[in-house]
Amino acid sequence: MTTQAQKFYHLGVSQKDRTQCWKRYLALWGGGVLALSLIISGSLVTTKVLAGSDQSRHESDQGATQKHSHGKSMEGAHSHGDGKHGTHNYHAEKSHHNHFMKTVKHDGGGNGIQYDLTFKAGELMAAKLVKLSFKPIRGSNPDARVPLAVVHEKKIHLLIVSKDLSYFAHEHPVEQQDGYYVWNHTFPKGGKYVLFADYTPIGGHNKVKRIDIIITPYHPHDVEHLAGAAVKNQDLTWEENGYRVSLATQNGSGSFNANTPVVLRATVTKNGKAVTDLSPFLGALAHMVLISKDTKEFLHVHPLEGVGLGPDILLATNFTNPGLYKIWIGFNHKNKIQTSAFVVKAK
Repeated sequence: MTTQAQKFYHLGVSQKDRTQCWKRYLALWGGGVLALSLIISGSLVTTKVLAGSDQSRHESDQGATQKHSHGKSMEGAHSHGDGKHGTHNYHAEKSHHNHFMKTVKHDGGGNGIQYDLTFKAGELMAAKLVKLSFKPIRGSNPDARVPLAVVHEKKIHLLIVSKDLSYFAHEHPVEQQDGYYVWNHTFPKGGKYVLFADYTPIGGHNKVKRIDIIITPYHPHDVEHLAGAAVKNQDLTWEENGYRVSLATQNGSGSFNANTPVVLRATVTKNGKAVTDLSPFLGALAHMVLISKDTKEFLHVHPLEGVGLGPDILLATNFTNPGLYKIWIGFNHKNKIQTSAFVVKAK
């Protein structure tokens, strides 16, 4: 093929003109190369920017997925009605950023949903059978039936104490077709009593309903009706029916500190011999109820697992404030429930 330079020679163009043409030719060629370079460079920059944008979106999506995964992993499990207290409807854990994340599952589990327990009773007379009725309700729809989870083999644990803390009973109201839970109880004497109803709506939080009642005959000026009147001094030993139960901290101390986590150790003997064949009592080795002298603080505690069948029962708790506390520990031996009682002074 004839080149552009050969054409210049055939046309008889002067040396000066040929030189100027060469300069124009080289300039045009250089401009084309520069333009092509800019186009290629721009394409690479655009590709890099788009790739960076895609990477940002991927990281954003990954972050959203991670957050969702955190929330999902912290959803509380439903109570399955297997009597295990370790099954919770509410769960709280720390995330990697040290924020507490709290989620509750399904109907009745969202924040803002309020539950309550309505109460009605027959004639409140001492030494007569009194019908106590409880109905769980949801604040947003009081007419809707609220199913309760089975916790330690029962749907409601009803703890009945006299105001002076001399009397204690652990009962379990029975579910009726109309949605009420009913228990018929005989109060041994007149006076003030406190009912603590421990229950868990399915999908909701565990709740305790406190109800104050007066059983007639009632004499307001009697000392025995004052809160905690029967709780005076620390008493860490209980004896009855041939049993002896001693209470101490896990390390054997009889000194208790307020607002400090502590593991209590109850040691059970029968006729001077260690009891090593305790049977389950409502899905646990024992049940402990702790109430402050003024009856304002209430705890329903179950033993630590994996500690055998006696003679030691280990229970983790905390005395919130200094003062006297009444403690009842119920246990099952030879198919009979024994209820031991103690008084602890927290310093």
